[in-house]
Amino acid sequence: MRLDNLTPDVINRLMRRHVIWAAVLVALIAAATHASSTPKIMTSCSLSKGDRAWLDRSVQSWIVTRRDILRAPSPAALEASIFDERCALTSRTALITGRSRWVSSPLKDRSITLGTQRIPVGVFSATIGDANGAHFYMSVPSVWAKAKIPPGKLGLERLMTAVMMHEATHVIQRQTYGAQIDQVQKQNALTDDQFNDDAIQSQFGKEVEFAASVQRETDLFFKAATTANDGDARRLALEARDLMRTRERRYFVGSQAYQVRAEDLWLTMEGSAQWVGFQWLQMPVAKFGGGLSTKDAVADFGRRGGSWTQTLGLAVAMTVNRFRPADWKLHAFGDGQLTLLEMLDQSLRGDRH
Repeated sequence: MRLDNLTPDVINRLMRRHVIWAAVLVALIAAATHASSTPKIMTSCSLSKGDRAWLDRSVQSWIVTRRDILRAPSPAALEASIFDERCALTSRTALITGRSRWVSSPLKDRSITLGTQRIPVGVFSATIGDANGAHFYMSVPSVWAKAKIPPGKLGLERLMTAVMMHEATHVIQRQTYGAQIDQVQKQNALTDDQFNDDAIQSQFGKEVEFAASVQRETDLFFKAATTANDGDARRLALEARDLMRTRERRYFVGSQAYQVRAEDLWLTMEGSAQWVGFQWLQMPVAKFGGGLSTKDAVADFGRRGGSWTQTLGLAVAMTVNRFRPADWKLHAFGDGQLTLLEMLDQSLRGDRH
């Protein structure tokens, strides 16, 4: 999406989706050799002490996550803007090295500029990109708290850091799965409202049998990922895939046939990004992680609800990680040559990989 296409209606939709795609996004975040330094702030304005503490820890959390969980490629460029209602902090290197000088600037009229648009400061986390690179935007915990965002058992700051992990992951996938998503959209002449990670849910959410199948598939994949017995895991995953294919044959036909490929790509993008947030939640607090058990991470984050592609996608990603832990991340966060469902099908067929 071009920046000059960010109309108020589009922005409102994207704020609900958490991520904005554009023509070109760049790889993100080189490994940092140390994760203990604190960014320096120029003093024209500043965040509150609590918001600053969350920012500093979340930046280091991403550096450790990228290094230890994703092992993602080296970055090119990424500018980050973190803001409350009065002040925005901007850095070109914080999300790359973890050590940076943040430049602060007061906000006018409690609004922030995205491209050519001014929008009110609110609950927001997104990455916008064009041919010149990528820019990550996120409001701070005090803004989310004022909007009464329900954090559940995670707590607001831990939830928000997991969201940051999710968004940052999307950036490093932009030139792989993102490019494939763009191709599907172009080939089918779809607008951004018609083609996004929530489009299938918006279109088929009121179809009772479709929605029931999605829920059943999700339950089966979560069980496949977490059951103790490998034979049971395979049986559950096969049952879930059969349900998916039955649903596709019934609903993704004619002019909707492209949805088979589209759903696979969106599940891969959203599911793998959710998996990163899920893994971060289980990292030790001493290593800038969330400090949760796997059980609590599944209950309080994995099954938080709302987005089909995120919840079902995470269940698929967890299942793929169970069957092929050694190599799936090389595709999901590297070359993008296989989607999650393609990797899962290989494993269920017993293909060597």
